[in-house]
Amino acid sequence: MVTNDQDDSPLEHFLDLVAELHDPELVRPELLPERLAVATARALPVAGAGLSLHGDDLRIPVGASDESAALAERLQFTLGSGPCLEAYALGEPLLAAEPVIAKHWPKYHHDLVARTAFRSVASVPLHDDLVQIGVLDLFGTGASLHTLDLAVVNTVAEQICRLLVDAELSAEVGRSSLWLSNPAAAARNQVVQAAGIINVALELTAPRALSLLRAYSYRTERPVEATAQLIVDGVLLPRRLLA
Repeated sequence: MVTNDQDDSPLEHFLDLVAELHDPELVRPELLPERLAVATARALPVAGAGLSLHGDDLRIPVGASDESAALAERLQFTLGSGPCLEAYALGEPLLAAEPVIAKHWPKYHHDLVARTAFRSVASVPLHDDLVQIGVLDLFGTGASLHTLDLAVVNTVAEQICRLLVDAELSAEVGRSSLWLSNPAAAARNQVVQAAGIINVALELTAPRALSLLRAYSYRTERPVEATAQLIVDGVLLPRRLLA
């Protein structure tokens, strides 16, 4: 975790980190959520961060700060329950220490404790004044998340929402439209969705899922967007990418 400079607010530090991240594995537009998760984990006093997108027919993890955070995020979607899904349904931030996780989501608690060092989760909806597109999950060890300033976290979450919406919506599309609904960005969005599906099915991080998707597309001489469409439509099963 990087310590904030005294002269920088957490939001300014977050935005600086987003601008300064030059990891060659994260430069593709489809990996913007991964870059935002990495920057969040470095800017806030947390052990990890994950991002997920939600909609009428869509619930997928799309970015995480590291492999442990990716696993903690993925488990909620594999099991179909957890703080993330609850926070999105309520439209409100949810802070869950280990006893709360054990009581309300026992299967998630079992796997989280067995497979990661995380013991607490803060789930914050990604929204601005017009749209709610997903959830930011922050992971802590012990009771560390109780020191979080939720006002600061909400401000960071709102900025993440704006960055995602601004990256995916053209000037012709009203701000009432959800991320992933802009026809001009449909091909890229299919890739994001497909990578999320592969993430859950094969237990891979977003960069690795995207690399697998691109490698399969190259082998089959098919545009990556076309392969992504087959994954999203359920025609091509993620395990087939390994063949």
